Amino acid sequence: MNLMENLEPLVRKGTWYWNADGKFTRLLPPAMDSNCNWISSDLTFRCHKWHKIFWDLLTQKSFVHSHCQECYKVVLIPRSFAELLEVEALQKRMADCKCGIDMREYTKHHYAAFWYNRGLDMAQGCYAEVRQWADDILGEDAIGKLPDVTIKRGCTEFEVQGTAGDSLHWCTGVQQNYIEQWLDSRLLFDPYDVMGQTEDIRQLIRLKWMRWAYPHNDNTYIPHNAHEPLYKSCRVYHEEAISNTH
Repeated sequence: MNLMENLEPLVRKGTWYWNADGKFTRLLPPAMDSNCNWISSDLTFRCHKWHKIFWDLLTQKSFVHSHCQECYKVVLIPRSFAELLEVEALQKRMADCKCGIDMREYTKHHYAAFWYNRGLDMAQGCYAEVRQWADDILGEDAIGKLPDVTIKRGCTEFEVQGTAGDSLHWCTGVQQNYIEQWLDSRLLFDPYDVMGQTEDIRQLIRLKWMRWAYPHNDNTYIPHNAHEPLYKSCRVYHEEAISNTH
C-alpha cells in the first residue's frame, strides 16, 4: 500500500497541498456545497481527516479509524421538508449535530438528521431525548407511524462500502495503527474541519432542500416559499381532447 500515492487525488483536486515542511495542508472553503446545515461541531471530530482521507483514500476503504469506531450517531429521519425545519430548530438548542437532505443512492430516505456522540453510553442518553421529542412534537403520520430514530456506529459508508464490514466486528491492528500515526505526523490540520456556515450560507442550503423536495412531491416546502411553488406548471390539454371525442 503506497500511502503517498493514495493521497494524489486530493492534490490534483486542488484542495490540499504539501507545504515546505512536508506537511499535508488543506485549503478550507466555506461549506457552501454541503447538503446539511451544521448546527454546531465539536472540534475534536475530524470527519474529513478520518473518513475522506484515512478510510476513503489512504486505506482504500478497508480500515475504520479508531476515533470513528468510538463515534455513535443518533439518526432521526424527518418525513417532509416541514419536519426537517422543525428538526433544525431543535438542533439549534443542542450540540454536535447536523441535518439536511440525503442524496446517497444507498439510503432509503430523503432527509436525515444526525447527533454525534463519543461512545454508546452518551449516544443512548441523546437517543432518549431525541426519541421523546420526535414522539411529542412530530408525532404519528397518517398511518399511525412515529418517525424513525436509531443509533448507529460510525458512518454508513463504512458498513455498506469497502471491506470493513459489520460494525460489531470493527477493531484495530498493527497496520492500521501505523497508518494512523503516519497520517498524524504528516497532516497539518486547521483547528476547524470545515469553515463555519454563516446564516446566508445556511439559507442557501435550505433552498437546496426545497429544490430536493419539489421533484419528490413534497409540497410542505410551499408555505416556506411565499406560498408559491418553485416552478410553474405546464398547461395540459388532455381534458379538451377527451371532450372533443364525444
